[in-house]
Amino acid sequence: MARELEFEGEVWSAVLLGAATVGRGMGTGAQVLLLGFEAPVGAADPERTVYVAASRFEDVHDDTLRKLLSEATGTDEAERRSTARQS
Repeated sequence: MARELEFEGEVWSAVLLGAATVGRGMGTGAQVLLLGFEAPVGAADPERTVYVAASRFEDVHDDTLRKLLSEATGTDEAERRSTARQS
């Protein structure tokens, strides 16, 4: 399962790599998803992975995916906007 999202003018793919329940007791654990971000073809950035607390991949909003990708690539949104204004 994959979703495409625009990030810094390029189209990245967010992919569900795995899911697990963590915690103790029956039905009391938190759901955790392992997501991978695949860079556009030919981009210098390698694939990045992150964990997110969510029950389903569909429940993770696109804005949240962009924020997670920004964190995974070490790109600060405010810094990107500042750089874009200076260009």
